Amino acid sequence: EEPPPHVIFILCTTEAHKILPTITSRCQRFDFRRLPSDVIVNRLKFLSAEEKVHINSECLSVLARAASGSLRDAENLLEQTMVSFGDTVTPEDLRTMLGLVHNQLSQDLITYLLMGNTSSALNVIGRASHEGVDIRLIHRQSVELLRAVLMVQSGAIDTLDMDNKTLHDMEILAGKVPIAKVMSSLRALGNIRVKLDSVDTLPLELAV
Repeated sequence: EEPPPHVIFILCTTEAHKILPTITSRCQRFDFRRLPSDVIVNRLKFLSAEEKVHINSECLSVLARAASGSLRDAENLLEQTMVSFGDTVTPEDLRTMLGLVHNQLSQDLITYLLMGNTSSALNVIGRASHEGVDIRLIHRQSVELLRAVLMVQSGAIDTLDMDNKTLHDMEILAGKVPIAKVMSSLRALGNIRVKLDSVDTLPLELAV
């Protein structure tokens, strides 16, 4: 009931609604949300300057987007980048390190899927498997890209956080297909669970 003055209890939960009123009435509540990329980039710039390492803004933007709103993850990625590349890093180096180099495969997959070219879509999955790409990564990126197309078509483009080239490609694709097609494709891919075994292509193939 009365902890000593030097003690502070911190309760962390993603289900705040389940905390009893007798507890919440005695607490200060702080809601944590994902940080926008520009805030993360500014923090990474500060940390880079403190470490006397120069990493250009484009590279920092890649790290910020990869962190998905988590400053802790972004700082960990920055540390990994400094250890791996020093200050001679390129955006392409980072995309390779983060597994984003396979983003084109995911773009090809959803393009063929939305345009109704099933055989080509299946060939993309086969090519990814042959190249040793983690199928879970292809699945996750494909769902994210389909969501991006849906957001563009729905007029919610400001909710997207991706590089300008990819966003431009999604805008072009959004203008070629009806929104119902995008929604059905998103449901089909979003409802599957790719197993931990990254060579298991069947769930994704069946969804396609």
